[in-house]
Amino acid sequence: AGATTYVTLTNATDLAAVGRVTRFWKLLGSRVVLTDPQRHDRLVALLSHVPHMTAAAIMRHLDASGEDPAFMK
Repeated sequence: AGATTYVTLTNATDLAAVGRVTRFWKLLGSRVVLTDPQRHDRLVALLSHVPHMTAAAIMRHLDASGEDPAFMK
């Protein structure tokens, strides 16, 4: 519950199927966002890099702190 679900639409999308899928996700407590496949792919690409960027920022911060890197082992 509370998740966001993206449903992609194209010119060939069956709107009745979109209605069924949207109702399904809403019944599970999801917020449904209708979007095109290109926007969906851009969002996924951005979000999939967040864990790596976060880890790199933490390591950069630790390196700048002057702490002994051996404490991470």
